[in-house]
Amino acid sequence: MKIAILGLELKPGGGQRLVLEECKFLEAIGHDVILITPTDDKDFRVEVNAGHIKVLTLPSGILLPKSPLNKIYKLAIITKTLKNNKIDLLVSHYHDIDAFLLKRLTGIPYICHINGSRFWFANSCISYVYKNREGFDDIINSIDGHGNFQQKTNCNIFKRVYFKCKEYLRGVALRRAELVTTITNQNKAEIDFCYNVCAKVDYPGVTSEILSLKYNHVDTCLTATCANKLILSVGRLDKRKRNKLLIESFADFCESEIDAKLLIVGSGNEMESLQNLADELDVLDNIIFTGDVNEESLYQLYSLADLFVHPAWTAYGLAPLEAYAMGTPIAISTDTMVRELLEGHPGVSIIRPEVSEWSASLSRLLEEPDRNFTNTIVPSWHDYFKKKYHFLQ
Repeated sequence: MKIAILGLELKPGGGQRLVLEECKFLEAIGHDVILITPTDDKDFRVEVNAGHIKVLTLPSGILLPKSPLNKIYKLAIITKTLKNNKIDLLVSHYHDIDAFLLKRLTGIPYICHINGSRFWFANSCISYVYKNREGFDDIINSIDGHGNFQQKTNCNIFKRVYFKCKEYLRGVALRRAELVTTITNQNKAEIDFCYNVCAKVDYPGVTSEILSLKYNHVDTCLTATCANKLILSVGRLDKRKRNKLLIESFADFCESEIDAKLLIVGSGNEMESLQNLADELDVLDNIIFTGDVNEESLYQLYSLADLFVHPAWTAYGLAPLEAYAMGTPIAISTDTMVRELLEGHPGVSIIRPEVSEWSASLSRLLEEPDRNFTNTIVPSWHDYFKKKYHFLQ
């Protein structure tokens, strides 16, 4: 079967990683795959062993500004690509309306994957679309981040009308799809609330290599920290990851007698402000900002860490799952939704996104580490996609 995947902008990130692993899986079971994306990052693809994937990068000129003519031009290019490659199935990642329109133009069936509903996008106009629907307050109140990150939205009348129309069309597109998939039961409930669609839930996994890798838990001086305890955080440096909360919690924790360093891996627009915050709180000497690191180095850091921390508001959370698979205890926020898979298992702590609770938990978890667990509950990417694409096998 020939399959086209309408993907996200390719750059390091959990959603993008899922798309590339999907391409690799479908190729491995005998299908011809082409990835259609607004931007390509070949270095990222090579790093995750997806450099061989066939990629069509849409011309940048048709994406900005976002006008109706550009949308038509983009659909024309994709339509031509689908027909020329004789595509049998279209897989959409956040391009549900495009997939619906493309089926009207080509007759090609499509399935839709949704990592997170619109409620997981900070300061969107989602509240104006659904705030009067029964059950809206229940959804907002069920997740700490939904309430915190959706409060400062300022949408004029034109944006409200635009989002209302877009959400209506998205509902039509999802209901016409052959299959809608998502990654948590929380997302499933939100998709059902918004679009009256029953999505299939499967939990994403990690590379098979992680499940078999073994690193010696050596002295953390190898990571340039030279501390008795190493706390590791991995993720994009933006507000949704709550790195500010983490640094403030770590500053409180540093008043204890535990000798520890905090290693923050990742890049983003908050890098400078976070470094300034650490300096103001007089903990900059105890925090190391590494920027992005390659995959091999990341796996070593997972193994070296005494504790992996992830206070983020996120629809899933691949980084804590990878750390746990490497045998490192993890602490995640109540709204890091990989908790659905991991909650209740040894080595997993779920903490409300409050500075006082995180600082107290850091002390407790480092003084009483729990490494008495196995990674048997962690799925591999192969396990995940085998369930998702059972109908192709």
